[in-house]
Amino acid sequence: FLLVLHTCASLVPKPRVLRRRKSSSSPNQRFHEQLKSSAFSNWYVEECCDWEGVMCDPSHTRIQRIFFPHLRSASEPWFPNATLFAEFKDLQELELPGNHIGGFISIHAFRELKHLRKLNLRDNSIQNGSNLWWGKYLSLYNLDLSGNNLQGNFPDSLCANLFLKELILSRNNLFGSINSCLGNMVSLRLLDLSENQFNGSFPSLLISNLTNIESLVLSSNEFQGMISLCVFANLSRLSELDISFNHLEVETEMMSPSCSPSFRLSTLSLGGCNVKKIYPWMFHNITSELWLSDNNLTGPFISNFQNITSKLTILDISDNFLRGTLPEDINLNFSELRHLDLSGNSFNGNLPMFFSDQLQMLDLSNNQFQGEIPYSIKSNMSCLLYLGLSQNNLTGDLFPKNSSLPNLRWLHLNNNRLSGTFPYALSKSMELRIIDIQNNELSGELSSYLPVLPKLNILILRGNQFEGQLPVKICQMRDLHLLDLSENDLSGDIPDCVDNVTSWLG
Repeated sequence: FLLVLHTCASLVPKPRVLRRRKSSSSPNQRFHEQLKSSAFSNWYVEECCDWEGVMCDPSHTRIQRIFFPHLRSASEPWFPNATLFAEFKDLQELELPGNHIGGFISIHAFRELKHLRKLNLRDNSIQNGSNLWWGKYLSLYNLDLSGNNLQGNFPDSLCANLFLKELILSRNNLFGSINSCLGNMVSLRLLDLSENQFNGSFPSLLISNLTNIESLVLSSNEFQGMISLCVFANLSRLSELDISFNHLEVETEMMSPSCSPSFRLSTLSLGGCNVKKIYPWMFHNITSELWLSDNNLTGPFISNFQNITSKLTILDISDNFLRGTLPEDINLNFSELRHLDLSGNSFNGNLPMFFSDQLQMLDLSNNQFQGEIPYSIKSNMSCLLYLGLSQNNLTGDLFPKNSSLPNLRWLHLNNNRLSGTFPYALSKSMELRIIDIQNNELSGELSSYLPVLPKLNILILRGNQFEGQLPVKICQMRDLHLLDLSENDLSGDIPDCVDNVTSWLG
């Protein structure tokens, strides 16, 4: 492949290049075999701009982009020679994600690509970053090395790229403190160092220098200590901030004269940050997503969200210490919600009669709610994909016959006191993957009510009072991988067809 591209070059082909192209089928075939992919089946045509994964300029004379995602399936690392890309003087984007690349031979050849703006090597197998940090690269705009196995400290040589705007090093094994030179990379708009092992004090001073930053993601590291969100107050372009799941204690008050947020965030993620209080500015200065799970929020829901009208689409305050009832007009306070997660608190009382009909994910599990599931949840939420009401004290029937949740994929109602028969109304939910209604008080014959759900993967009905024979129709659910009917009153023989369901065989 690389040799074939080399013969194509990035300029108008000359006769010498054409002659080489005619003899290039053998190297191309060898590379094709190495990748174990059919993506290169059209690489024998003379017009290289028509090759899969190659994009040229409008005149079809210069290769500007090479994009080969997830084409090499071999388990052993691959070490392509970087010199084979050096011919493409006008190359602007080189993307090779998910190809088990372990590194490059002659990495310094990338310096010949004076117009390279984007280098995407994510989800490869690069361990040693020392042969990747090639120093100053004036044209580079985006560098994505996420999802590799990079080890060691934040490299000094990266800081030479003062014009870099997007740096993504997430999902690696980098450790130590953040290099102070990061504060000089003032052109950065996106910095993602999440899911590494960076430690020490949070680099507040360095971050405050990044005045052009728009997206800052430092979650899932080992940073320690107490910080205030005032550190970010003057970053007026900031729209996404994620410092969740470190070892931080974050003070969220930002209403003093010396600490007033100049930004308007779309996303704030402070999960596991020992946050103790919700402040009104969060709803005035955050337009889309607020993630506050695994914190120390306390008190009634109403006192935390009183007089709040928000356009948030995602609110996650799961696994805190909130209590009390939910307001009946919660849908008015949060009319735009698509994702609401209140699980793992101590909320009680009846569920509100109405939630936003735009909800795609509703998780109220692991609380102390009681009473029946509101009719609006059963019948008026056509967008709902995930419904989690498990580990409460809910009673009454599951779903009436006229219920309709056509897009539902995950249903978790286990460990309540729900009664009645298996809800045949779920026959309208043909996208279901998981049904978990174990440990309730459901009864009746499964053969009469269990519908055929062709995409169902997991069905857990244990700990109820179902009776009768195991219905033959379960054999029609070919994607079913887990079926748990234990602790019921089922009787009779297991259908012979079970032996023919290959997805159930180990």
